[in-house]
Amino acid sequence: MHIFNLHDKPYLIINSKELLFREYEPNDQMQRISFTQIKKINIEHRYNAQGELFIWLSVHVENINIPYLIQVSHLNESLEEVFKILNNELDSKTKFKFVKSTKLSKLRRSHKGYKYLTMLSIALFFSLFLYHKLVLPSMEKVQIGSIQLSYQKPQGICSNNLKVAYEKENQKEVLVKNYCAIFGFWRLQDSKKIPLKYLQAEFGSSSAQDWILVSRKLVKKEKYTKAIISLEKAIYLDPDNKLSQVYLSQIYKLQGNQDKAMSLAKITVNKYKDFALAHENIAYLYQNKGNLNDAYTHFKILTHLSPKASIYIALAQIEEKKNLKEDALINYEKALVLHPAAGDILTKVGLIYWEKKNFSKAEEKLKKAYELESKNSVYFLNYYEISLVTKGIITPKQEEYFLKEHENTVEVMIIYDMLKIIKASINKKKFLQAQKKWRKKYQRLELDWSFTQMRGWLDTSSLDKEHIQTIQSTLGFFIGHQQAYIMRSENFKGLN
Repeated sequence: MHIFNLHDKPYLIINSKELLFREYEPNDQMQRISFTQIKKINIEHRYNAQGELFIWLSVHVENINIPYLIQVSHLNESLEEVFKILNNELDSKTKFKFVKSTKLSKLRRSHKGYKYLTMLSIALFFSLFLYHKLVLPSMEKVQIGSIQLSYQKPQGICSNNLKVAYEKENQKEVLVKNYCAIFGFWRLQDSKKIPLKYLQAEFGSSSAQDWILVSRKLVKKEKYTKAIISLEKAIYLDPDNKLSQVYLSQIYKLQGNQDKAMSLAKITVNKYKDFALAHENIAYLYQNKGNLNDAYTHFKILTHLSPKASIYIALAQIEEKKNLKEDALINYEKALVLHPAAGDILTKVGLIYWEKKNFSKAEEKLKKAYELESKNSVYFLNYYEISLVTKGIITPKQEEYFLKEHENTVEVMIIYDMLKIIKASINKKKFLQAQKKWRKKYQRLELDWSFTQMRGWLDTSSLDKEHIQTIQSTLGFFIGHQQAYIMRSENFKGLN
């Protein structure tokens, strides 16, 4: 029997029949295992961070998967003595292989060996790393035939990246090769052919956004050719920038090259079918070209992609030209929903309602336009005219304000004085003297006014026949003035 102590307390006891031990130092209760239960005992060892050696007895017991671990590194006896005693005590009782002193010495030295080997590996790796980073490859081979080269920001495992341009037989192209520096050698990564005009963009430090800004500044100075060159460089650097592609088409339009603008617009709209700006650009190009059907198609698409007042107005204008008054009215009304204070749209809608004989609606829209912009002479005159039909009230204060703003503007006063004469004829008041004065004052001036709405009202008016004829005669007087002015203008042109 032998008792091994740890900190002057029994820790491991070997007798003739069993093994008693404490598996953990603070555990006061000792484990008891019969030798008949033990299958074998192995030696396990580990090193801590400081390189200190720890050794355990690994006791494998029948019907238990996990072995018991008994630490024997810090018993009162030396390790050599511990293993000598264990060998004597366990020799005939269980399978236990004695650890010789030479083995223990190797275990004690092995950690230091690993430490030195690790340090050597680190030093070697660091040396290779420095060589990789600091030793630049020779430029001799890559410079042959080059016309431009530049170092690039290192990427990945490359210590340096190099971009080199070489001349091609086709003088409009250059070959660009990208090299990666690895351990003092240049390794070809990729190559591409590019148009010579993009060489500056390829090797320069300017970004796509920089070239876009340059292009915009050039457009403001109306230097369209240079603006196109700058924007093409931006698109070369950022080929997926769809906004730049639309902008390029618009610059060609400003330059006067409508065909090029249209061809680019078609490419962009086919490539980006859901890009609203591409549809808007080509729609206006078609409209300017007089191709209303194709323009209408793209404006329709825009009402789903990016509905806004200008798009509904564009649709309505095309529908008016196609005499689709109902559709035009619907789209003008949609524009008003988005911009309820737009006087020009209110006027358009008001005049359409007038042509449709919906006089109350017409008055509502034309009055609102005037109230929003009371200084606008056209809005006042439209409201004044509809009031002649609806018996709306134009207050003396409103007329006074109008005259104060426009009494010295002849092209405005010619219409205002005309409407006063028409008003007198509608109200069955004397107007012949005023008509003579009007003719004398304005006989050589142009009268820019439409009588379509007023004549349309007369067609459905409930006034007596004689009264209608009087009003028609009054309108005819002013229409005759318009025709005479046109004839004089044409005769004057013929003489010249």
